[in-house]
Amino acid sequence: MQKLLRNNPLFNFKRIHKHNHCFFKKMETTDTKREEQEIEEKKAQEESKIEDVDKILNDILSISSECIQPDELRVKLLLKRKLICYDGFEPSGRMHIAQDKEGW
Repeated sequence: MQKLLRNNPLFNFKRIHKHNHCFFKKMETTDTKREEQEIEEKKAQEESKIEDVDKILNDILSISSECIQPDELRVKLLLKRKLICYDGFEPSGRMHIAQDKEGW
């Protein structure tokens, strides 16, 4: 049985000797390689996502006249949050009649 397990490519075992006893331990070469590949793929996806966000952020900042908190905007873009942008001014509080430029 041990020869079958050692010779079978599906079972990758390592022989360990302890106190006149022989144990077989499964080697983790294929699992670690797979995990390393998954980590590299995740890093590549994150890098491409950051590059996309940087491009979008630069586009937004190039056409906007003012951005109060660019760091917060970058975080919202990374988290794909809904953006609220104002064209003109932010209507807060009561307005004076002279402020009504666009005919509210």
